[in-house]
Amino acid sequence: MSALRAALLLHAVASATTACAAGPEARTGDAGPAAASAGPAVEDTLEDGLRAVHAGLDAARNDPSDFAGVALRLQGARDAMFRIMLDVKDPDRRREPGIEELALRVEQERRALLQERMPEEAYRWLRSTAGSKAREQEAGDILPAGDREMAGRPGKAGTPGAALGYFYRQAERDLFDHLARAFVPENEAAELDGLLQADPADLTEAEKQRAIRLSHVRKGLRAELADCWARRDMRGGCTTSYGSGSILVLDAPVGRERRAGTPEQWWEAAPAKEREEWLLSAYAERGGLLEVVRAWNEPCGTCGGQGSTPVADPSTGTGRDEGCRACNGCGSTRRVRWR
Repeated sequence: MSALRAALLLHAVASATTACAAGPEARTGDAGPAAASAGPAVEDTLEDGLRAVHAGLDAARNDPSDFAGVALRLQGARDAMFRIMLDVKDPDRRREPGIEELALRVEQERRALLQERMPEEAYRWLRSTAGSKAREQEAGDILPAGDREMAGRPGKAGTPGAALGYFYRQAERDLFDHLARAFVPENEAAELDGLLQADPADLTEAEKQRAIRLSHVRKGLRAELADCWARRDMRGGCTTSYGSGSILVLDAPVGRERRAGTPEQWWEAAPAKEREEWLLSAYAERGGLLEVVRAWNEPCGTCGGQGSTPVADPSTGTGRDEGCRACNGCGSTRRVRWR
């Protein structure tokens, strides 16, 4: 038996076990098991199921919407496939309508979605999250201890250290949680969140079992997403810049004035967009999740790489060199291409 078919069967068995644990009403409706035995023939159910699978695949393939919309359509096709695997147990009958071939196609298209479209959704989420952290000005996020750049001391939110602390400590987990939620109906995701936040003493045994099952589903999705991330399509990617914050990771030329002050002073003065780019660049180089295609230093376009610019002193009529405001005296802008 192929690994794919085994995975499908195991998931189908798990779904059946959950349905059995929920009781006959959950499986057959209020009429009970007697009404289920008088329901449509297996052939009719099979045809309906196959139509549902094909419809889900076609809708996902032709859907120009966002990652979550396509993910839900493919998940619907997969769920329909699982139901068919439960209903049709005879190997001969499975081969007649090409059920196993269709199951393989569902999984192939699902994997293709994850490996081809997941990176762009991940980049979008990372940029959005970096933008949120770049706008933080209030205390509340404590920086973990560590030896990364600016990660050796506690700091409040609204500093580069605290924002990086979040990315190093939590961003990867939050990213995969975000991606996993795309494959779960919104009401089910909200239900799990509610069950996990509730006091266990207030939950019924049935609610506890459902929380366990939904948690296992989310955990399995996270593991699958992590595997697909390792095999992701590498053709895309992003280029970001440390901007004037390059001085925080590069040294100023010998004898030149360093204008940035402390990292906190730079963060306070820098525009939010520049902070966002700085965060993404630093996380790409040091976070471990992303692959750095290239990192390089470009001479500052304002000072030509000198780290300073000449300014006139009106009071004396003479000129002097002043630390460059664009690069804060380091003479370079560091850029990173990552994926």
